[in-house]
Amino acid sequence: MFFLFFFFFFNFFLCLFFLPFLYLFFFYLFVFFYFFISFFFFFHNNDSSPSYKKYLLVYN
Repeated sequence: MFFLFFFFFFNFFLCLFFLPFLYLFFFYLFVFFYFFISFFFFFHNNDSSPSYKKYLLVYN
């Protein structure tokens, strides 16, 4: 009975404190890599993308 109580208590606190930080960590990692890859491809293949040239023509 004590083991069962300890098990549910430990799972409750693990889900309450540890898993949200883990989900936030992976979420921010995914967002960071998404923006990093998108900006890298936006600024580094301007010779082959016509949208970037169109952006330069319109806004400059």
